[in-house]
Amino acid sequence: MTRFKDKILLPEEVPCLSGFNDLPVCDLSTVCDVVEFEFLHCLGSKFFDQIKENLADYSEAVEFCLTDDGYSEGDVVEYKGVYFISLKDENKEEPSFESFLCWEFAPKFKDNECLNDLWCRHLGRYLSLLVVRKNIANLQVKIKDKGLVKYVGEGYVNVSEKDRKSIIFNIDASIKMKFELMHTYMIENNSNGCFDAYKGIGNSCCKSCGRCKKQCDNSCLKSKKSRNNYVIC
Repeated sequence: MTRFKDKILLPEEVPCLSGFNDLPVCDLSTVCDVVEFEFLHCLGSKFFDQIKENLADYSEAVEFCLTDDGYSEGDVVEYKGVYFISLKDENKEEPSFESFLCWEFAPKFKDNECLNDLWCRHLGRYLSLLVVRKNIANLQVKIKDKGLVKYVGEGYVNVSEKDRKSIIFNIDASIKMKFELMHTYMIENNSNGCFDAYKGIGNSCCKSCGRCKKQCDNSCLKSKKSRNNYVIC
């Protein structure tokens, strides 16, 4: 399963983590770019390196397949592009993205409780929402050999421009809220230095407006009232 190696967020994780469960995974082609851009321009390149260095290695995980004996507690399998860990012996149940009685998501990071907690509480959903926001237009309009084509679908009606703007507004609000929660969480839970690489540590100006447009420094702190220093999600 080497195709997943060094990937912070997998396309198959986005629907579940974002809450948009019906997203077509094959259309989420910008996941890696969105994640890397967000780290380099907001969360910090050093934090990006720390996250990648601590990713758990599941290259030896097997693809889920029903067997007579089932899986043992602690076995890791790959199912629909996502890693799951068995919660019991003789586990013959199929992994589920909605029920975690027999399986749960395998830890994203190796032996790093603080990063795993951050991922489950905030970072996974935050990055997934950014991917959804970036791909909204691509989910309906495609580039074909005859130019741009619009997807109508069976039993679906295209939303109005008003509805489209409302959906985007709500996604943007969710991104901003999740960032605020994530930022506060890392500030308040950094007693062991786990989040020292995060660009926002010690720079409260980042918190007041949502996401940083550029690295916060003393000049940013002095001009924190200026909207030009930030981008509002």
